[in-house]
Amino acid sequence: MDSSDTFLLNDFSRFLGEQLPVSPPSSFLHSKDCSFDEWKKVGKEIFKTYIKSPSFNTPCVESLWIREFDGLSIEKLSWTLPFGPATEAYFLKPVNYKGLLRGILGLHDHGHNKILGKSKIVRIEDPTPQHILKYQEEMYGKRAWANEIAKRGFAVLVHDVYPFESRRVMPQEIPNEVISTLMGASLEPQESEQWYNRFAYHMESLIAKSIFTAGTTWPGITVAEDLVALQILSQRDEVDSSRIGCCGISLGGLRATYLSSSTESLKATVSAGFITTWNDFILHKALSHTWMYTIPLLPSFMDFPDILSLAAPNPLMVLSCIDDELFTLSEVKKAEKILRDVYEKVGYSNQFSHRYYEGSHRFSIDMQEDAFRWLERWL
Repeated sequence: MDSSDTFLLNDFSRFLGEQLPVSPPSSFLHSKDCSFDEWKKVGKEIFKTYIKSPSFNTPCVESLWIREFDGLSIEKLSWTLPFGPATEAYFLKPVNYKGLLRGILGLHDHGHNKILGKSKIVRIEDPTPQHILKYQEEMYGKRAWANEIAKRGFAVLVHDVYPFESRRVMPQEIPNEVISTLMGASLEPQESEQWYNRFAYHMESLIAKSIFTAGTTWPGITVAEDLVALQILSQRDEVDSSRIGCCGISLGGLRATYLSSSTESLKATVSAGFITTWNDFILHKALSHTWMYTIPLLPSFMDFPDILSLAAPNPLMVLSCIDDELFTLSEVKKAEKILRDVYEKVGYSNQFSHRYYEGSHRFSIDMQEDAFRWLERWL
């Protein structure tokens, strides 16, 4: 490390970074005595041990309505999980389709905006509410990308995860003294989007403390929710369950990483705007990120890209922006090398792609088009 570097917590960050293993013992690149299949089985067990994902039964799914919009049939679904408000989701498919459709689990981002979840990447009506259009303009090049890929002949399911949109924490259900302590403001919750997102930001640490105290992890809970949605998608009559992939940016890219490492049901993955090393979080970027990435103790066994390598040899595309303020580019390139080396070692280098784009943190139209072509190719 360069002594001139400025770290988040000065030399304490340096000290913590030095606790990470130089050669993570559960990385396939450092495995010499077993086949990839043997390593993958052990690696998945280690990942499962530390992510501590609860098991949710597949719930009954209620159809709330069906409408045609934007050349698509859009169905609003709802299901109940063991905690929080009911999950709501949109299922999109072309109006005129023949045969079974390839499936995509669309994974929404974080964006410090918990009022929105699934609605960040879908349009269901005209006119679309202005706050949704503004978000899609900033992050998605004015597109609802779930609609765009559905038009190409895919069935797409987009659901909320805790605590976003339909799954969000409702201030009126939280004790007033908690809100007062967190916000340092009026006990009476305000109705504005700005107030709610500030409230949700302050709630993250309390949620994280509670989750870790219970002996599980926030990523584990999110994976459990995503696995339920994946099962619901795979059971749809319109969907070929042997040809399902996932795609997401930012938190969606993180979710794609953890989900594709937790199941064999996904046959292709696109993870955008969330790849780096644990070292990058410790030294530089933890302040910029949600608690939703944190898996205690796992970094002693595998680096962050080693987790995503558990998806191999299935097709994997990773997309990064050169000026992404959430990650250090040199660490992103270290992560890319790890993934590329794993795919080469396995003998499937053609099934891995990492592409870079100009600009800051976003899922631009160019990125979307590359992602769509990748999913069309491999599904």
